[in-house]
Amino acid sequence: MEQLEESLYADLEHELSLEDFEPLDPEALVKQYNLSLTQTLLFYSTELTFTTIGNWQRIFRQIKWLGLIYTIIRGDSGYEIRVDGPASLFKLNRRYGTSLAKLLPTIVQNREWRVGAKILRYMGDRRLLDLELNNEKHGAIMKTLGTPEKAEIYDSQVEKSFAERFKAMDTGWTLIREPEPIPVGRRVMIPDFAFRKGGMTVYLEVAGFWTPQYIEEKIRKLQQLGDVDMIVAVNRDLACQKLDKIGERLNVIYYKRRIPLRPILVHLRAREERLVVEQTRRLRAEPLPIQRTVVDSSELAAKLGVLEEAVKAVFEEREFPGYARLGDILVKKTKLTEIRGKLETRLNNGELDFVEASRIIEDAGGRRADNLLDALGYSIEWHGIDPHSTKIRRKEKI
Repeated sequence: MEQLEESLYADLEHELSLEDFEPLDPEALVKQYNLSLTQTLLFYSTELTFTTIGNWQRIFRQIKWLGLIYTIIRGDSGYEIRVDGPASLFKLNRRYGTSLAKLLPTIVQNREWRVGAKILRYMGDRRLLDLELNNEKHGAIMKTLGTPEKAEIYDSQVEKSFAERFKAMDTGWTLIREPEPIPVGRRVMIPDFAFRKGGMTVYLEVAGFWTPQYIEEKIRKLQQLGDVDMIVAVNRDLACQKLDKIGERLNVIYYKRRIPLRPILVHLRAREERLVVEQTRRLRAEPLPIQRTVVDSSELAAKLGVLEEAVKAVFEEREFPGYARLGDILVKKTKLTEIRGKLETRLNNGELDFVEASRIIEDAGGRRADNLLDALGYSIEWHGIDPHSTKIRRKEKI
């Protein structure tokens, strides 16, 4: 009985027992000191805003456990969380400020993060100081002791297996574990995964287990998602008719032992194809910024913020004066003439292999040596797998 009474409050911070201690090296101690100094500033803040990548479930569990008041804000680059500071309440509350400060280590443990805060210098002074931190500038000088960076954590083997199999497919979509939260009324929903490509985002929620309360809450959130593109993977053994109703609006798929890839890939491909059609239509109606000597479709797509397939489609449809199209790149005709002259000069002095020809082309500012050689009227003779054993020949004119 005595042991049970001792365990009842073991989760409280002041009841925690020190079981082990490892000496600290000076650098780790300085990083922890920097983090602790930063935390003390939050004791007198009016608000804390932050965004991060990953570990959202853990962050919101911490927010709830600390009893913090938060608002989720949708910005141009995603979602941002604003947590009220102690100085924004009816009176400056040191206890609330301490709770807010305890959230900071959980945020800075992630790979990427950005934090901003409004700091009150002291009571009676209305001026606010801006505190701005991010992982690129400050991540290397702040660290939480006792929490080494861990590999990605999954809630179940089903989720881990799905992530590994999807990443092995190399679809061009980026898979993100626990993406940014989605506002659902006054609460938030954090999907298990997000698929990202070319400005598109598709979410995946895995419903692998449930209780009546869990499924009611899940359905209520899913029904409030609006125009969010969500795939819901449901364990068939635990499915109920209520989730079938969600399937009228969301994409519900069922699984037994593991989440099937095919219906997800079909959905992503359909989204991609629709976006390519929309972006191609838009690119047709506007001039493309074709100025460089060599224009790569992938680089141009990244610059325009569109999918590469849309740029390729326009390349195939449109003529670009002064340029020749070689597959998915455009090259100025004057550059082709310059490269042909260099290759001819070298061929007149003896045999030329593919390695040297590629170097001549790259030194002259060209790319994709094999495509460029073919367009200039040269063929590549292979005598084994070693590129040094190849011979560059002039194609016979018919």
